[in-house]
Amino acid sequence: MSITADPVLHRIARFWDARGREDARRYSVPGGAPIDEARFAASGAALVEALGELLGWTPDPDATVVEVGCGAGRISAALAARVSRVIAYDISRTMLAAARDRLPELTNVVWRQGHAGDLAGEPEGAVDAALLIGVLTHLPEPEDLVVALEQAAGAVVSGGAVIFDLRLAPEPLRLPGEQPVPPHVARHPIWQGRPADLETVAAVAHQSGLEIERIAGSETGRCVVLARRP
Repeated sequence: MSITADPVLHRIARFWDARGREDARRYSVPGGAPIDEARFAASGAALVEALGELLGWTPDPDATVVEVGCGAGRISAALAARVSRVIAYDISRTMLAAARDRLPELTNVVWRQGHAGDLAGEPEGAVDAALLIGVLTHLPEPEDLVVALEQAAGAVVSGGAVIFDLRLAPEPLRLPGEQPVPPHVARHPIWQGRPADLETVAAVAHQSGLEIERIAGSETGRCVVLARRP
């Protein structure tokens, strides 16, 4: 559905546009830490390395990877250095503009305005992996999570990976580069999202055609999950 035509999506886009105008780099990191350009880029590379350590996922150099919620391009740039092609989605025009301005040299990245539901526009099995980091934690309704996982599952090839994080409690696991956000953002319902029940999410993933392969951080307030399409 069009972002402008759907009141909920429009509200989410406006929230992230405001964050992008405030500090696009800061709010491209789930923890919202003020960060300079060098540390921002380094934290994206560190996060991709951390996914290998935590989940055993290393992207293939010939892969096409889709990232939902790319923000100012922190993870997209790190992926672009490792894979053949990156398709980077964000609901916010402001965030996408910041990503394009930061990374004009990345010819193997396609920037698209959209949300998780827009993955339905990708041909089935068109990508080797889908990353949704800092996305599902901010979705306002449980059915949004169902749509996101269904569309991610449909986009990846058989054997492809879907990687996402979940907030399980108020004090989450923090990945590289992440710190707490200021109160005016932390208290906003879109930033807060909804804590997820891991058992329920695993069931939704299964119904979406995914098999959970590995979970890291389930003993903390936030976990990262590697699922695959059989």
